[in-house]
Amino acid sequence: MQDHFIIELLGIKNKHVEVWNIEKGSDKWCIELHTKVKKQKCPFCKERTKRIYSYRKQSIQGPILSNTPVKIIVKKS
Repeated sequence: MQDHFIIELLGIKNKHVEVWNIEKGSDKWCIELHTKVKKQKCPFCKERTKRIYSYRKQSIQGPILSNTPVKIIVKKS
């Protein structure tokens, strides 16, 4: 499947999100999304950097597609 189609189907408007993994189980879909790395200001030196301190995962209940629930896992930086 095309990643762009999946993003539109889920109704995600953020341009910094990529589809990382899609798994179809017997009772649900599991879609893992990652946010793209973008430049941030360092809190100490105030320089622009792409270094990431940590990631966190957030689980979201997605829409029901073809009578199958969708679980969305977003890995945020």
